[in-house]
Amino acid sequence: MFKKEKKYYYIEKLRNLGVEAIYTTKDFIQEKYKTELIQVHGIQTHSKNICIIDEDTNISDIPFENTDGMITNRKDVVLYTKHADCLALYFYDTENCVIGLCHSGWKGSYEEIGLELIKKMKEKYKSKPDSIIVGIGIGISQKNYEVSKSFYEDFRKKFSTEIIRESFTKKENKYYYDNEAFNDLLMQSYGIKKENIIKSDLCTYDDKSFHSYRRDKEKSGRNRAYVNIIK
Repeated sequence: MFKKEKKYYYIEKLRNLGVEAIYTTKDFIQEKYKTELIQVHGIQTHSKNICIIDEDTNISDIPFENTDGMITNRKDVVLYTKHADCLALYFYDTENCVIGLCHSGWKGSYEEIGLELIKKMKEKYKSKPDSIIVGIGIGISQKNYEVSKSFYEDFRKKFSTEIIRESFTKKENKYYYDNEAFNDLLMQSYGIKKENIIKSDLCTYDDKSFHSYRRDKEKSGRNRAYVNIIK
């Protein structure tokens, strides 16, 4: 569950496990967040590229080029991504104390960036899907996410009937996409336990305390997702 605290929402289950995972509102001042930690982020391009931050990583390379996701086991680092309707996906390997974060708009979801991040966790840290907790959210809700028929067809050709059925709805000859439901089912298809997936019922479009590109267009700012190890 995402719970409200001051000018951001946090994932309660992860905080209880020693990981801070938050999603900010418009009023949040990012410069004051965890100033004692190294803030790590990428230049987001809606890719599925993942950067691993380990002891040998040259932090002076920040921001990392063409990067929409990051993984680390370092306690002196906080990962963050920027959003304006696209989902933040948070990851925590409870056995190896590894965290991950990625930016997953429809392009990243189509390219399966969440699964790519889990694969990198497996390769680098021997993470197992059944030991990983995933936080999904906060993003635009399905009722506000109208897409084209060609968008729907592209997804239909690539993914299972079950995922498509639960991720799309058609009303009055218009298609609507549920990015949260899509990523939920995608995670489960890869072995993440259903009970280890945490979702939000918030919508960046409806809730004006968040930035939303679909609502505000070029006037929109960016919400931030942060994750770091606190124990």
